[in-house]
This record gives sequence, C-alpha cells and structure tokens, in this order.
Amino acid sequence: MTLQPTTARESPRVERAFDRAAGAPLVPGNQVRLLRDAAENYPAWLEAIASARHHIRFEQYLIRDDRVGRRFADALIERAAAGVRVELIADWFGCLGTAGPGFWHRLRAGGVRVAIANG
Repeated sequence: MTLQPTTARESPRVERAFDRAAGAPLVPGNQVRLLRDAAENYPAWLEAIASARHHIRFEQYLIRDDRVGRRFADALIERAAAGVRVELIADWFGCLGTAGPGFWHRLRAGGVRVAIANG
C-alpha cells in the first residue's frame, strides 16, 4: 500500500500529520505494508535484512535465544560479514532472562554492534 494524498489540497495536511506522528518529513517513494502477526512479520523482516546493502538498524524489545532468535542472529551476522553496518538495540527488561551472554557475544563476534537500552 502506498500512501499518497488524493488531492493537491490534502497534500500539506497529510504531510503535517505525518511530520507530527513520525517526527520526520515524508520521503517520496516509501511504502507502507500492514503486517499483522509473526507469520507475516518475520519473513518480511528477514527479507529486508537479507537485502540490506549499506546498514541495518534493528531495534527489538524482546529477543530470545531460541530457534527464531538464532535465525535473526544468523541473518544479521551474515550481513555484517558482507560488509553491511549492522546495529542491534535490545531492551534490557524485555530481554531479561531470554538470552544468555553467549547469544550476545556471538552477535558481537560476528560484527554486529549490540546495545542494550534502558539498562
């Protein structure tokens, strides 16, 4: 779904609304796609990670050292190895007890810049 104003008269109003909501100006060519659940989100996220060529900034409240978490870790590490700047921000409380030091060390050793926020 591409967000476009329906008339020239609506354009400034739409732009102001997005400026206020996002804190950033509209950039032509962007698209919005509604992803309802993990079955739709995870493949789209992994596809975006795999196609990144310059940088990835991945922010998550909760990351687990489980099958899904390791799949994302592998994808991030692969892109870092390909020369992409990869930054991962995780919330300390959201990740409390979900992943041990080995999980984070593997990411860092693989070239991912890891930051634990609110800690």
